[in-house]
Amino acid sequence: MPTSAFLEEDEAGKLYRRFNVSEKGWAIFSLYDSLQAFSSSIAGLLASRAVLEGVGVGDANASATHALLLTITQDAVSRLATILFAWRIGTALEPEAKRYRLLADIFNDGAMIMDCLSPALPKPIRVFVLCMSGSLRALCGVAAGGAKAALSVHFAKFNNIGDLNAKDSSQETVIGLLGMLAGSFIVSRVTSPSATWSLLLLLLVIHLFTNYLAVRAVTMDSLNRQRTNIVYEHYRTMRKVLTPSEVAKKERIFAAGGTLSGQGGAALGSCQIGTGLEGLFPTPDHPEAYSWTQGVLHVFALEEYLLWINASSFTNPSRYHYCISLTKESKAPDHIKAWIHAIELAHLINEAGPLSSRTDETLKCVERSLETVNSTYSNFLPALTLAGWDTHHGALLTTPCLRLRRVHHEVVDDKKSR
Repeated sequence: MPTSAFLEEDEAGKLYRRFNVSEKGWAIFSLYDSLQAFSSSIAGLLASRAVLEGVGVGDANASATHALLLTITQDAVSRLATILFAWRIGTALEPEAKRYRLLADIFNDGAMIMDCLSPALPKPIRVFVLCMSGSLRALCGVAAGGAKAALSVHFAKFNNIGDLNAKDSSQETVIGLLGMLAGSFIVSRVTSPSATWSLLLLLLVIHLFTNYLAVRAVTMDSLNRQRTNIVYEHYRTMRKVLTPSEVAKKERIFAAGGTLSGQGGAALGSCQIGTGLEGLFPTPDHPEAYSWTQGVLHVFALEEYLLWINASSFTNPSRYHYCISLTKESKAPDHIKAWIHAIELAHLINEAGPLSSRTDETLKCVERSLETVNSTYSNFLPALTLAGWDTHHGALLTTPCLRLRRVHHEVVDDKKSR
């Protein structure tokens, strides 16, 4: 069979050699991805055998109708889980593609463990466990599908995402077929519970470890919350922008994306981007509501975002929560500026100590930090592009975003999402 069945072509019609390790880590990612798919195929056969035993294969008292109803129940629960999960984390799948790529396989492995547990459980509990297993597989499908789409866009070098996905599917089919052949040989010889569990756990460890190595090999050039924090923290101290490959070595897969951290990982607070006005201003009956609102609007009159500190968090500065609201006209560079403004504000407050509840004191901190950002941002943004970062593709929003629109120099909520 020709290699063109598995390798996509570039714009000139030449095969793109994936084993060039300099190409954004694709060769290493592809290698580990194949290994994890192979181990997952064999583990899946063990789980499938357990499910068949659970629904009564080999039991003279079992009925086909009971097995069919169980399958329908499991399928219905998994479909509902797909809808709910896509609704809750759909926006985050692209910015946090590496996290959800690994998380998808954790869900899948959890489903396999539940499948293998099911034959030993009483029937009522078995139904619940198999439904939970189906839900985890549904979560895996949503997370893996979204993450794969984001990674495909990242790796498509010649505007050939369709060809890349088609050849990826061919590779996965071959790896899956090899796994089924090897699994058929292994499953027929591993029959005792102790041997089955030992083999299953070994395969799942290999599966997760190779998945972790695959995700670590990916070097993303989009700026999500964690990568923006790493890049700007290094820039504000060293006046040098780290490249995507340098940041890839520093970022953590399961880091809390909303955490603002300083050098060495010290917590400065947390931040949420894309909030509505309720996160920025006090209640209308607050005695300083009018001056508060006018002060913030004056500070951010020339910006495409608003930044404030949650009024209920004036305790320990490292636990402050910062809220960012975006206007309808804001673009990816504005999102980056808003996030680094939150970092500068968090540094300023942590160095100065806890704030009082006085509005004017907080406004001064916001204004001073904005002046600092304005003095560096004009140099920082071009430096990002020179270092290889994509500053035109927004990757900071991980939840549905409420946009603000200006009306006579004021801002109001706009329910339209990103």
